[in-house]
Amino acid sequence: MIDSKAGQRLARAKDSLDRWKARDGKGETTGHALRCEYASASIALANELIADGHHAAEDYS
Repeated sequence: MIDSKAGQRLARAKDSLDRWKARDGKGETTGHALRCEYASASIALANELIADGHHAAEDYS
């Protein structure tokens, strides 16, 4: 389980993007902002995982 600010940020970004899409994705400026936040949150979480050494794991299954 990921229990961090970066993980929480990514979950909120995904939820916001999903809710926007469920409302027919109207407002491309909003959609762009939501996709940018999702990408930024994903990068932040990846950076956190790399800092914790998860990128060096041998088992990728």
